[in-house]
Amino acid sequence: MSRLHTPGPGDLLDRLTILALKLTYGREAGRDLTRWRQEFDALEAQLGQKVDAYLMLAAINAALWQAEDEMRRYRSWGSRSQSWIKEVAVCGVRIQSLNDHRCALVAQLNGEPGMETKL
Repeated sequence: MSRLHTPGPGDLLDRLTILALKLTYGREAGRDLTRWRQEFDALEAQLGQKVDAYLMLAAINAALWQAEDEMRRYRSWGSRSQSWIKEVAVCGVRIQSLNDHRCALVAQLNGEPGMETKL
């Protein structure tokens, strides 16, 4: 039987990682996450473990690092035009939002009551 029909834990984790990135970046872009969330939940059930929060944390960190790199590029620009100010502000708000989501998720993983976050 082919691996496509009987995926191993590595195959499932690989796809779950990709879906976690899609969920994180899709959330940031305001996209409909329903299909990705359904696939994620179905694959996670096959794995038999709760890996959602760990994968989402990795995806949030990836998005955060990308946004911080973007901010560093803005700092290297010589011009401080109106469009530069707008782009820096949007990037800054995105970094703040990602950090807030990351903080709530870490607190949830640490078992702090009242810190549940929608993944």
